[in-house]
Amino acid sequence: MATASATRRMSDLGVDCGNPADDSLEADEPTMVVEVLSPTNEGFEVTLKLAE
Repeated sequence: MATASATRRMSDLGVDCGNPADDSLEADEPTMVVEVLSPTNEGFEVTLKLAE
């Protein structure tokens, strides 16, 4: 499964130790990604979003 080009997914918190371009939508060297789960979004976060 791939994320559509018009879809933008962002984690709740992320650490990028790289040097991405200012207009980049991708992390250069992602080191840590944090997602906060709640009862209302847990199913989406651990299935579809994780697969993408």
